[in-house]
Amino acid sequence: MKVITKNGLPLGLGIRVQAMIRGEQHWVAVRGWLDNQYIVVDIPSFHGEVLRLAPQTGVTISYTLDGTFVSFKTAVLHTFYQAVSLMILEFPRYFETYNLRRHQRQSAHFPMAYSLNENADTPWQGAIRDISIKGALIIHTDMLQKGDRIFLSFQLQTGGLVNLSAEVRNIRVNRKNGNDQFVSGLQFVKTGEEQTKVLRDFVESRVNERRNLKRA
Repeated sequence: MKVITKNGLPLGLGIRVQAMIRGEQHWVAVRGWLDNQYIVVDIPSFHGEVLRLAPQTGVTISYTLDGTFVSFKTAVLHTFYQAVSLMILEFPRYFETYNLRRHQRQSAHFPMAYSLNENADTPWQGAIRDISIKGALIIHTDMLQKGDRIFLSFQLQTGGLVNLSAEVRNIRVNRKNGNDQFVSGLQFVKTGEEQTKVLRDFVESRVNERRNLKRA
């Protein structure tokens, strides 16, 4: 359940967050917190061994909660190495949030294959013009109809997607070089947990890239 803390930081008990420690990314769970005092998370393992962390080790935390991407820098206050290894992090005074629903459309140009049947032997070819967690805009030459259910396969930096189900919500003709080129808006349908993770990680990576460019 999402909780807004006293300084406005959104948190949730048990949510999985990404912790950047010593240049390595780890997934850990939030075990609890005390407003404006500390946050308790798991100590991650690396190659099967629990990390040994000294006080004041820097940690960058990032996660998505109810459509909001959150990021902040903190430091280790204490560690406990018992049956369950936990680290106590300093509660952040400053943090950044991005509404992924506002920033969800990410410009892209990825080749993709699509078909009306799952696991088709000879799928059609096209390209993705932009993409979000919920849908995509694609360019293609083979005709589709509004309401068609299609299956997409393509590769993102965050992973491959195979037979991603989508529904054609709108379609228009874009005449280019004397040939009819179709531009269709898609809404993803019944995306699996792993498929959603690949899409979310891609959107978050693009948000991070844009944030870093603004800082530069």
